[in-house]
Amino acid sequence: MYLRLSQHPSMNTHRLKVLRFGVVFLLWIGCALSISAAPFQATGFKVGEVSDTSAIVWTRLTERAARNPPDAPMFELEYVKGGEGQKRGRVTAVRYPEGVTARDIPGAAPGAEGDVRVHYRKQSAAGWIKTAWRPVDSSADYTRQFKLEELSPDTRYEIRVESRRGDGGETGQVLDGGFRTAPVPDAQARVVFTVTTGQAYPDQDSPGGYRAYAAMLDLDPSFFVHTGDIVYYDRLAKTPALAHWHWQRMYSLPSNVAFHRRVSSYFIKDDHETLTNDCWPGMKHNMFELTFEKGLEIFRQQVPMGENTHR
Repeated sequence: MYLRLSQHPSMNTHRLKVLRFGVVFLLWIGCALSISAAPFQATGFKVGEVSDTSAIVWTRLTERAARNPPDAPMFELEYVKGGEGQKRGRVTAVRYPEGVTARDIPGAAPGAEGDVRVHYRKQSAAGWIKTAWRPVDSSADYTRQFKLEELSPDTRYEIRVESRRGDGGETGQVLDGGFRTAPVPDAQARVVFTVTTGQAYPDQDSPGGYRAYAAMLDLDPSFFVHTGDIVYYDRLAKTPALAHWHWQRMYSLPSNVAFHRRVSSYFIKDDHETLTNDCWPGMKHNMFELTFEKGLEIFRQQVPMGENTHR
């Protein structure tokens, strides 16, 4: 199945799904706001690179339970005068209102220091297997990834991501979810998976993000593949902090959080989440302080796939 998030199904066909998703969105906001202890996990978690015996769990800690509101203060870009025109010329500065940084703009989910650990078990098993507590990395947008190994093939696993303040401090937000491991390579098995691409932020078609994610959950997929253009840096990600902001605002959308808590993923890096359209190392561009090399680094930080961006 191929789903492009910018396509809008008919309202008659999907009216009930939209209503249901709206209810889920409101419940998600209510639960988030009811949590009193930091740190939080406003950007959820992702499970990736699942094999028959292993998986990678991506986690991230945030200061608050929910993303910044849409009416938060916004930055402006300053362009070189003349040339192709202000909107298409070279950026010379990013201007924030006084006292504002990339942490304060709409959709941002500012990171927080703290520790995380992962609990996992076969579905309905009595006890949990637990990883050690590990601190998130503030230089990697407050993320931490865990490699789970010695898993059983073709098995549904429950997962719980726990957070706390550093050095054994107060417990923070806890998120639950799950994933399925792959069958052994020579097994015959029924596999259902979904694929998407071109996830442009303005293409949202529901109050909580994208209706396609709820539709994919209805299929109970074995896994999900994102074939690239996961975010689009081109127009606004003119600094590394703003590149991180693109991931924060995309993966704090309730539709995306809910989906990735239940389905494992394989992410493919393309051009728009590396630097800009049709980019390559050493090319001349108008991305100001963001570079091709920094884009590669940020991609590895934001998806659960390990060091290599190829397979």
